This record gives sequence, structure tokens and C-alpha cells, in this order.
Amino acid sequence: MISAAAARRIVGIVGNVISFFLFLSPLPTFFSIYKKGAVEDFSPYPYIVTVLNCALWVFYGFVTPNSLLVITINGGGLVIELIYVAIYFFYADNKQRKRPCIWSLAEIVFLVAVVLLCSLIPNPQSWRGVVIGWLCVAVNIGMYAIPCLAMRQVYKTKSLEYMPFWLSLACFLNGLCWLAYSLLGFDKYILTSNGIGLVLGLIQIIVIGYYFFKYPQPKDYISWPNLPNWWKFLKSKMNNKTVDEKAGGGGKVELTDMV
Repeated sequence: MISAAAARRIVGIVGNVISFFLFLSPLPTFFSIYKKGAVEDFSPYPYIVTVLNCALWVFYGFVTPNSLLVITINGGGLVIELIYVAIYFFYADNKQRKRPCIWSLAEIVFLVAVVLLCSLIPNPQSWRGVVIGWLCVAVNIGMYAIPCLAMRQVYKTKSLEYMPFWLSLACFLNGLCWLAYSLLGFDKYILTSNGIGLVLGLIQIIVIGYYFFKYPQPKDYISWPNLPNWWKFLKSKMNNKTVDEKAGGGGKVELTDMV
């Protein structure tokens, strides 16, 4: 019979894998930015918020016992999200950089203030985890809620292009997995944030199901990325040359072939 600790570890590893794919889900968007050389109307705020979310969870993991899996996935997510934000700032013009830059600086000030506050709290072992835990809950719920903001656009246009299926599915599965993880070891902060995240993810899946079956959507709305063509594209850029053949045919490999 598997022990609760072993089951929690297994669920945590599965949660790490799902969270990793959740962090990677915006890759097509950033490759599109790279190809166009401009950010256009792309919003960086979800990624700025996710940077804060990951940083807080890493800090929470360091002050909470038996939280290695929380540290590993959020540490990796922090690096990935920082790369996304850096790409945005690189391709944005001065006007587009201004407000996100203010948000980013405010985020840094906030993180420094949290670390200093927790260092000054009396009886840090009993209070530090509480303060960080509830901050993590608030920011994590915000991260889960951001994709729901697209519902208004979906309602107006009857198009699901503003609500990517794989991102919504990953949000749902991520919330489900980390909810199970928190129940096996009872962590009220992970439980609260991911319980609400599970509900928000389920709402997104229901909305997608409703509009997918009721209104015409692109045939490739729910499709796996074309991994061979992704690899060819990346390899061509690393070699600084154009790939002359698509997978199965002639011509360049374009980003539209990959998704």
C-alpha cells in the first residue's frame, strides 16, 4: 500500500510536469512576436503577474518544510516568465515599454518589501509562512483569473481565438493536480489558491465547449503543435539559415505550420 507521503510526492511530480507545460504554452505567441519584430497589441501583464507569483511561491517553499517540489517548478517557471518579459521589452517600442516597466519596478519593490517584512516579523517560524502563504494565494488566484478576462471578447466575437484551448486545459489540470497535492499533506494555501484555480479553469473549459459546438471555429483550434516543424524552425535559426523544406513538402518552415 502506497503511503500518503509517497502519493503526495508522485502527485507533486505530475503537477510539476503539467505546470511546466502551462509555463511553455505561450511559446507560439512569442515566436510570432519574434517573427514580426513587434509586440503590436500583445499584453505583457499576465507574464509580469506570473513572475511575481512564481517568486512568491519560491520564497514560500524556502520558509515551509517539505516544499522542494514547490520550489523546483516555480523556480523554473520564474526563469521562463522572465525570458518572456525580456522578449517583450526587447521588441516593444519606448511607448509600449513605459507602463510595463513601471509595473515591473513596482513588483521588484514589493518583493523586496515582503522579504524585509518577513525578516523583521517576531517568531518568524510561526508567522513568516502565514504572511507569504496568503500573499501567494492572492497572486495565484489572480494568475488563474487572467485567462477568464478573455471571456468578454469571446462573448462579443463568438470566436475562441482569444481563449487558447491548451492554456485553459492546462490551467484546469494544474489546479486539479496541486489541489490533490495539498489535500495529501494538507497545505491550506496551496489548497485555497488551486481550489479556486480549478473552478476558474473549469469555467473556461465550459465556455470553450459551449462556443466550440455552437459557433463555427477554425478546424485547427484544438490541435497538437507540429513538433517536427518546431524543431526544423529552431534548428534553422540556430544555424542562421533558412530551412528549404517543410515536413513533407518544399518551401520554408513558417510559424503557421507549427501550431
